[in-house]
Amino acid sequence: MKKLTILFAALTLCAGLWANELDDAKTAAVEEIELAILGVTDTDILGVATAAKTEVGEATTEEVVNSIKTFALTKINALFLIQTARQGIQNTEINQWIDGAFNDILRGGPDAKPGIDEIREKIMTVITSVQIGKEEGQAEALGTMGTPCTGCTAVEVTDGTTTVILYKPTNVGYIKK
Repeated sequence: MKKLTILFAALTLCAGLWANELDDAKTAAVEEIELAILGVTDTDILGVATAAKTEVGEATTEEVVNSIKTFALTKINALFLIQTARQGIQNTEINQWIDGAFNDILRGGPDAKPGIDEIREKIMTVITSVQIGKEEGQAEALGTMGTPCTGCTAVEVTDGTTTVILYKPTNVGYIKK
């Protein structure tokens, strides 16, 4: 009987330690998710974080907690990067394509497509395309002065953190309006 009591005490102690480790993992995961959305106002991104925190609270193992956290952080970062990269895009077709990529990432779950690798691939494609689109839009708006060239005369105009380079201008003047 004494051996049974000792065994029961040992199992109870182990279960208690396991529960504390799980609770610690959940707390750490929620803190990381909270940190990732600090200052974010986009309701879709905040929804991803809220759902992940709920799933973390319901998780029964540390492995599941870490999986939920990793997937949520990947989605949050990807969605935030897309929102940041798209700023200033006026082209309707490009914006529709970006919206589609955003929604693909937003709706995907850990067992659904896209998975983490697909999200990373999609975000790189979106950001590269957006940068190319911005460069094309700038070149289109500025005409030949928006086309970079090597060894030609160029004028760099800066206002705060925004810089525009005009290539091969035929005349430069200061005006007051």
